[in-house]
Amino acid sequence: MAVLAAVLLTTGGKPPAPHSAPSTAASAVKLAIGVALVGYGWYRHRSRRKNREGAAPPPADGTSPPAD
Repeated sequence: MAVLAAVLLTTGGKPPAPHSAPSTAASAVKLAIGVALVGYGWYRHRSRRKNREGAAPPPADGTSPPAD
């Protein structure tokens, strides 16, 4: 619904021309979203690796550690 309202507000209620090229702003937004997602994935990957280094190693015999 919000996308439809945004399109109507930005185009003034007139449909865009058929087969028109995307605007520079749309390309910039796509690039920003892509960079943000890659950065977030990198952040999650690094934080997961840090958490793993601080955790206790699994038992050698494959059993679960005793519950406290």
